[in-house]
Amino acid sequence: MLEQTFHVAVPTAFAADETLDTGATLRHIEWLIEQGTDSVMVSGSTGEQHSLSIAEKLELLAGLGNLATSQGFELLFGVASIRLKEAMQLVSELHKAPYITGMVLGFPPYIRPTQSEAIYYVRELVGRTSKPVVLYNNPARTGFNLSLETLEKLADIPNLAGIKEAAGPAQVKAIKKNLPHLPIYAGGEVSLPENIQAGCSRISSIGGNLYPQEVRSWFTALLEHPDIPCPEPLHTYLAELYSHQALPSLKASLAVTNHSVGICRSPLGTAN
Repeated sequence: MLEQTFHVAVPTAFAADETLDTGATLRHIEWLIEQGTDSVMVSGSTGEQHSLSIAEKLELLAGLGNLATSQGFELLFGVASIRLKEAMQLVSELHKAPYITGMVLGFPPYIRPTQSEAIYYVRELVGRTSKPVVLYNNPARTGFNLSLETLEKLADIPNLAGIKEAAGPAQVKAIKKNLPHLPIYAGGEVSLPENIQAGCSRISSIGGNLYPQEVRSWFTALLEHPDIPCPEPLHTYLAELYSHQALPSLKASLAVTNHSVGICRSPLGTAN
């Protein structure tokens, strides 16, 4: 299963004409590795996965094979699609890639599957790999909320490695109570102290793209002392990041570094 409790959900780089820039994506990941980051997640929500074609996802996957990583580094890849067949194709390729440690499986947006359809979706995909899979529940983004009862039905999956839960502390608390051995990831830094108090013991960080060491240190401290305040300058940066659309704000912050990841695909980032 997955050993790292902290990973950074990285953005996908795009050139000025919105074409995929795999090289810039890799350079940003390499910078994170230089900062001591032990795990990253590629092609998730922060990676604009639903703007990527299956061909682009496979191109990005191939590029990741060029990363120089140390033993113990965990490379995760996001999977989510309205088209189950495309997700199946991606999982099959991820399973074959020796440098991919595991997957973060989100639910399809917009179509709002039933709980039974969600079970079918998960089992069809997870059954195609022996690698660890973390489920990702984000009702605000997808319009679908994985119920506790459904999660309990999926808990028998041998390679289920946790759940990234973005539905709020109340849902985290219910999962922790009923499935105490299932690792729960906080999705980003919003309400992080509350999510940790509710039962999150891991994090999928967004702010860590710019302040990886600082976010990791604060997260580690929160596990021991959930009321510890966020230190500066991290507090000011996170407040600014989450006061806007987080992804365009993040890319704007990275644009002034030597590991810029370019722009968002429109319409993201087009507001004045």
